[in-house]
Amino acid sequence: MSFLAGKQSAYEEYSGKLDKAGLYKTSVGLAWQASGSQSLVQALESDVPFAFSTLFRAKEVKAVAWKFNLPRGQSIKLSMDFNDKDSSLVFADIFEEVDLNNVGWFTSEDGSYSFESKKSQTYILRIQPELFAEGNLTLTVEKAPTYAVFPIYGKDASSVQSFWGAPRGGGARKHEGIDIFAARGTPVLAPVDGVVSSVRDRGLGGKQVWLRDAERGFNLYFAHLDSQLVSFGQRLKAGDTLGLVGNTGNARFTPPHLHFGIYSGGAFDPFPMVDNRNQKAEISDLNVDDFVLNIKGAKANFRNKPTTKSDVLNTLENGNPVKVIGAQGSWYRVETPNLQEGYIHTSLVGVIKSEALEAKDLWVWSNPFQNPSDSLLINGELAMVGEFEGFAMLTDDFENVYYSRVEK
Repeated sequence: MSFLAGKQSAYEEYSGKLDKAGLYKTSVGLAWQASGSQSLVQALESDVPFAFSTLFRAKEVKAVAWKFNLPRGQSIKLSMDFNDKDSSLVFADIFEEVDLNNVGWFTSEDGSYSFESKKSQTYILRIQPELFAEGNLTLTVEKAPTYAVFPIYGKDASSVQSFWGAPRGGGARKHEGIDIFAARGTPVLAPVDGVVSSVRDRGLGGKQVWLRDAERGFNLYFAHLDSQLVSFGQRLKAGDTLGLVGNTGNARFTPPHLHFGIYSGGAFDPFPMVDNRNQKAEISDLNVDDFVLNIKGAKANFRNKPTTKSDVLNTLENGNPVKVIGAQGSWYRVETPNLQEGYIHTSLVGVIKSEALEAKDLWVWSNPFQNPSDSLLINGELAMVGEFEGFAMLTDDFENVYYSRVEK
């Protein structure tokens, strides 16, 4: 499916259905709204590509969000595989970080979605299921070339040997494009449907062809050609040959190559548009069915990205419980009892060692930092699964979590 500007997203449509059903202002409806909004504020960083695995539980209200940077022209392919138990949907929405403008969306029913970045910026991706949804979900976010046809026949992105911004003229200027090396006479292809707007033989570019992208209005520049095989005004389909690789113009002392550039209100880096290297996301094999894990070892660094090169958000102590949100690679995405989300490496956590408790008229909180007036009175069998800053973390069926200052 494609995103249509101004059209209600599936998330918004579902919100309207909750309102009509009288659930929007109930405690569970308000919790669903709050979870979605809060996840955008607390979105963690991730590089693309990535894959995320999680388990949504019927009694749980959960939304998960990531921040990632995309250059202008970069396309990504997103897919969701949801093993739902009752045909529930998971909503995926893409927002611009600056103003949280929704610029793309799809659902687990759609399965997949392609998104093209219109400008270099940070985006936020949020996933959130319908209320009472249950099942395992795998989300993948992978890079994809915006132009499906690479500009030189038989070549790929590994043939690019000079990139955007490289110094030129002894540092007097910067390279406004990429150089793709190939043998003289190799066909140069139209990466996209378009109209030939200029055929020239002059200046630094030597023999050149300009092609106007029919869909986006971009002006594509092909320089240093050995020969031009098109004429002004000619309409081309993606994959049509427009010239042959050479080294005319100021490239006469370098090996044959194509200088490829893209202009739209000035030049911008064309590499993301044609980068066709295999960039598959690694799906984690970690178990995400565990509800709570404990920190093992003396201390554990809690990070904002699933890599040891990322910032440390906090240092957790031995025995501290963390709630499992999901997994990326060899990292768990977890939530601490103070509702802070982050990543922790699988080597730093272990299965809980719970201790049975019999609760009788026990006052508890949903998190250790709630107002005392928001406490609940519960009775029944509980399991204590860890301690955090003087509070015991308790659970009844590994779907409801409480906190209380209780003696072990």
